[in-house]
Parts: sequence; structure tokens; C-alpha cells
Amino acid sequence: TANALAESKNLPILIENGVCEYLTKFLVSQEPFSRLQTPTELQKSFPLIDPNYKSMVTPEYPENKNKSIERHKKFLEELFKKHNDGEVIVIFAHGHTAMDITRNLISGYLFPGGIPYTAIAELEQKPDETQSWELRRYGDASHLSGFSDL
Repeated sequence: TANALAESKNLPILIENGVCEYLTKFLVSQEPFSRLQTPTELQKSFPLIDPNYKSMVTPEYPENKNKSIERHKKFLEELFKKHNDGEVIVIFAHGHTAMDITRNLISGYLFPGGIPYTAIAELEQKPDETQSWELRRYGDASHLSGFSDL
């Protein structure tokens, strides 16, 4: 999914381990990191991957839901240290990770159920407010045929 956008905008793909899925033994029965391909290996199929990028956050296995939410919060903190206000940032993540990131940015947001595959969540930092975000879209699958928004 990230590759299509990266190609169209001529952007590098940065693989951030801090954005990985919830690493509970219930969902991931074995330690996953030793079996993953390296960015250099992945670059053979996806040339825009930056093999020199160093992940800002290193997940621990196993983790409970609270540790997963805290990991995503730490990722956001590190991300915002590296990027300027007003800069566009695109994060590709699966459902629960997208929900955790949204929860960390918009406290108290109540989710309307799950999130469809390839759905879009769009958040925008409010002008003149450094830590306040507005949810523009969530669970938007209008770009897919046969799906509707949540």
C-alpha cells in the first residue's frame, strides 16, 4: 500500500517497527522479529525502501494492550520531535495500530466499531495549537468499490 504512494510522490519508504501490530501471544504465537526480512531484503521487491533508516521505537515481545498503546504513543512523540508543525506525515498501519494512534492524538475518541481494510484515517493538527488534533476522516473506504464508510 505504501509503495503506490511512494512511487507517485517519489518518496522513500521508512519501515518503523514502532508502528507494528499488537504483539500479544494470543495473536502472535512466536517471537516475530527474527523471522522478518531486513529492509535491504525488502528493497529487492520495493526499491523505495530506505535500508539505512533506523526505527525510532523497538517493540518488545510479548506485550499487553497497554504496552502496545504506550509503544504507539512513544512512536508519535519521537515522530513529532523529527518533523515540523504543518508537515504532512503519512503512516500506513493496520486497524488496531491506526486506532491506537488516533486514541493517542484525540483523547476520548469513541470508535464506531472496527475499521475496514485499506480504510483511511486523516487527522490534522489544529492551527496555533501544538498538541490538538482534529479527526477529518476515520474508517473512510470510499476509494474502494463496493464499500462504504463507517
